[in-house]
Amino acid sequence: MFGAHNGLKRDDKMYSPFARNVIIPLYDFATRNPTRKYMSELEKSQWFTPGKIKELQENKLKRLIKHAYETVPHYHKIFRENKLNLNDFKSLDDLAKLPILSREKVRDEFSALISRGYPRKKMMYGCTGGSTGEPIKFYTTRENRCWSNAARYLAWQWAGFEIGDKFAQVFGLHLDRPVFQSARGKLEGKIKRRIDLDAYRMSEKALEEFAHKIRRYKPKLIYGTAAGVAILAKYIEEKALEGIHAESVIIDSMKLFEHEVETIERVFGCRVWWNYHNRENGTFASECSEHSGYHLFTQNFIFEFVQKGEQVAPGETGAILVTDLHNYAMPFIRYEVGDMGVPSHEICNCGRGLPLMSKLFGRTAEILVSATGEFVTAPFYGHLQSFFDPHSPKIKQYQVIQETPGKILVKIIPDEGYSPEDTEIIRRIVVSIMGNLEIEIKLVNSIATSMSGKRRVRIRKFPIEFTRTG
Repeated sequence: MFGAHNGLKRDDKMYSPFARNVIIPLYDFATRNPTRKYMSELEKSQWFTPGKIKELQENKLKRLIKHAYETVPHYHKIFRENKLNLNDFKSLDDLAKLPILSREKVRDEFSALISRGYPRKKMMYGCTGGSTGEPIKFYTTRENRCWSNAARYLAWQWAGFEIGDKFAQVFGLHLDRPVFQSARGKLEGKIKRRIDLDAYRMSEKALEEFAHKIRRYKPKLIYGTAAGVAILAKYIEEKALEGIHAESVIIDSMKLFEHEVETIERVFGCRVWWNYHNRENGTFASECSEHSGYHLFTQNFIFEFVQKGEQVAPGETGAILVTDLHNYAMPFIRYEVGDMGVPSHEICNCGRGLPLMSKLFGRTAEILVSATGEFVTAPFYGHLQSFFDPHSPKIKQYQVIQETPGKILVKIIPDEGYSPEDTEIIRRIVVSIMGNLEIEIKLVNSIATSMSGKRRVRIRKFPIEFTRTG
């Protein structure tokens, strides 16, 4: 389906191995960066049997639990209140003895979640983009970030990328701008062969400059947020810019409409691969060449899928909990990341022992509630597909906002073929999905992205319970 492009110059093909085997290792050695060492471990352990991976997880979990009990006030208090001791944690199943760590709890107990046994000067402070509400503050460690980077590079390797190859990055960089613009950040970008586009500042001028930069630089891989890469691809196609290709495009953070994926693949001439991560913990999962689901990086995390406090069966939808096995600065144990997914019992044909997540529905804040109280996780796009017909488009973009359990607001950016009759058709479609609610359809000129450069198609503005019991 996708042909290889000969855009890479001969000298670049020679330079990539030199960068991979000489320059980058020297830089990592000088900066004491263990990413390549961790990647080597992940490359080996990805082929472990599920039983051996579970044994690896249990050994890491025991060390983390001991550290949390001895040095983290929040967990020491939980142990005392629930009359727990370290001998109560022998297997992964014992994790359920600890309460779920909600995002609200991270905000409220921030100071108490910081380890008193990890040197504060070695901690790395971070903050989420706040795409679904108030940002989350956190501390992590350099080692933890390197484990995450190792998983990310391994996932890129599945897509044909090797360290030392050129890549383009399209992300909301506002939180990291001081790092990227520092002398060390610029040097690392050149050494790692990276070019950046800030997905939060995607003006037409910025898109034009970056498109031309991609054409000159010829990156092997393009990596970024779903909305950011989709906007870039649409701009390139609308301006009929030629000579812009890649061998792989890896999409992070959220889903896209089918026509947007097709545009990206058509523009760059390659397959789209899906990746899953968050800012506070790192890279969770990614597709392999089989594209049969997300391989979970269980060497770095323990994953749980729960509904109303209980584990769901394979094939069922559950809220995702993660236990970060390498963050000793601020342990995240049974952390409710705010996404929903479907665990799978299938074994991937690629032969890896890493388990699969068959579907990722994204933020729980994007799960809507029908008039009868049912959760609505499926996208509206399938029902509105005819409105995006490339031969006679009627809608450029839309967003569904559930203000209250009884009220829905639908924002529409109309295309040239849109008519008043279409508003009533959309109203009937929403009723067929959501039931008899109050529905307002509003035509707008633009729909804002979040601070992290993400575009949210569905938004729910009232709380519902996914993981609590009772």
